[in-house]
Amino acid sequence: MRRMLWGREYPDAQLSDIVADDSKIKDLAITASERGVVVLRRQDIEVHQFKYLIQRMGELTGKPEEGKLHINPIHPEVNCCLGNDQVLFDPEVYVVSSEHNRDKFDDYLNTKHKQFASRGWHAE
Repeated sequence: MRRMLWGREYPDAQLSDIVADDSKIKDLAITASERGVVVLRRQDIEVHQFKYLIQRMGELTGKPEEGKLHINPIHPEVNCCLGNDQVLFDPEVYVVSSEHNRDKFDDYLNTKHKQFASRGWHAE
């Protein structure tokens, strides 16, 4: 476990190892809530396992019974590249990756051209 300025990174953890352990799922959910973000790199978990795990995290920490996985309102049809030549079409999964759409953004922050300092800025 590595504590960061914000969030927490678990460099050797695999979500697939805890998907059947409610105690560990709840601990992960609480940590994510307290720290704001949890970083887990190079995961070997299947998409259906991941969706179950996320749903279970909510159930174990008091989410409303009728609550479901969030569908991204801006990109519900997003074509997600999972990094292993798999393409996923699932509105409940939004992959955030520096590799995803790289070809579309190669030129976006190019410093050779004069740009406004606010270009690319956003808040959520």
